[in-house]
Amino acid sequence: MRTAGNPHISAVLIYQGTSNVSSITTPSYILHSASMTTQFGKAITSVGDINHDNIPDFAIGDPVLSSEQPGSVYLYYGSENFSATPDKIFQGENAGDQFGYSIASSVIDGDNQPDLMMTALGQNGIGKVYLSLTGGYKHKTSYFKYLLVFVVLLMILALVIKYRNRIPFLCQI
Repeated sequence: MRTAGNPHISAVLIYQGTSNVSSITTPSYILHSASMTTQFGKAITSVGDINHDNIPDFAIGDPVLSSEQPGSVYLYYGSENFSATPDKIFQGENAGDQFGYSIASSVIDGDNQPDLMMTALGQNGIGKVYLSLTGGYKHKTSYFKYLLVFVVLLMILALVIKYRNRIPFLCQI
C-alpha cells in the first residue's frame, strides 16, 4: 500500500485482534521504508520462529526501484511487545539489483530450523538467490553442500542442453 501522506512511500499494515476479522478497523502497526523509490512489501513471508521464542517471525522485501540502491529484506521477530523497527536488515550487494524481490523460508540445511531465501532480480537479467542459514547446524559434513553441488550441476546441464547449438564446441553433445 502507498501511504496517504506520500504516495511514493510504500507501507505494510499489520492488524492484530480477535478471530472476528471484520471488527478490526485500524492497523496495529504501520511499517514502511523511508526510500522514495521503494517497493516495500513487494514480498512478505512468514519465516517460522527464527529467534526461538515460540512466536512466528516474518520478513518483508523492499526491492528498491533505483539504480543507486540494491534493495533490502527486513526481518521482524514476532513478540508480545512488537516493535516496528526491524530486528535484522539484509542488504543487497549491487545497486539496481532489486534485492528482496521475492523471499521464502524453509528448512534447507537439515537442522529443523527455518532458513531464509532471498532473491535479487539483478541487472541485465542476471539474478541471484541468497540463503541465510538461521539455525545451528553443527555437523562437519553437511548433505546441504552435496545437494547444492548437485543442483548447480543440474542447472549447468540444463543450460548446456538448451544452448548446445549456439556454442560451437558443444555441438557434438
